[in-house]
Amino acid sequence: MILLTLVISLTVFLFASFTMSFRLSTINRAIINTPIDIMEVSIPIVNIDETNLYFNKSRLENRVLTYYQESISQYFKTYDVDFYYYNQTDKSICVSDYCNAVEITVNGNYMFNFSYERSITFEIHKGAKYGQ
Repeated sequence: MILLTLVISLTVFLFASFTMSFRLSTINRAIINTPIDIMEVSIPIVNIDETNLYFNKSRLENRVLTYYQESISQYFKTYDVDFYYYNQTDKSICVSDYCNAVEITVNGNYMFNFSYERSITFEIHKGAKYGQ
């Protein structure tokens, strides 16, 4: 009887561990591999020779939140997405509407109230795509 209880307990533990690991890896993949297209579409390009490219904050936040709602919401009990805009040159907080860098932080609780936090950073750098 004790052996049967031990086997059942071990089976439940292994299944819960597998489920937790699967959820965590799915969440990590979705956040780390956030499509760059979301960021690129959020950069208003009026003129290809524009010297100061920036993120349209409302468009960026709307697209990122929609993407996370579709890709990770079912794996969390609760989660929050925070946006921290900053200036690339001195890493100071960007309070204007013309920010060229953003740090996106996702934190929340998933299975058995384990907490999760991951940050990703996106910066606008000119390159061959923008004529340099």
